Amino acid sequence: MTRVLVIDDDPGVRLVLQKNLEHAGFEVLIAEDGPRGLGAARLGAPDIIVLDLMMPHVDGFEVLRDLRLHATTSTLPVIVLTALTDPVVKERCRHAGADLVMTKPFEPGALASEITRILDLQPRVVPLG
Repeated sequence: MTRVLVIDDDPGVRLVLQKNLEHAGFEVLIAEDGPRGLGAARLGAPDIIVLDLMMPHVDGFEVLRDLRLHATTSTLPVIVLTALTDPVVKERCRHAGADLVMTKPFEPGALASEITRILDLQPRVVPLG
């Protein structure tokens, strides 16, 4: 089962994402801030991350930079979910390594479809032997 890590400080958004993604057939891991999200990314073995940008203490840009710097998380696909609509923000996210930037409010079905699309583009590693 595909494991999706959701990193978002808003409990309402986390709940909506969790319910909708579970309904779409994903296993969902939850982190309520950047530091917990980074820990979950390293220990929880997610297949993909859905990341909020505007969080206290450690924002989504910092989380994304940290993910890209560590070997265990450097290739994890990341979808940024943000209420910011400025094209400069979207470009900054892409430059930092986001695979996709989606604007809140979002259609939960569209998010599930994008997760599937992105994961289908990832190279498959087949064990030898």
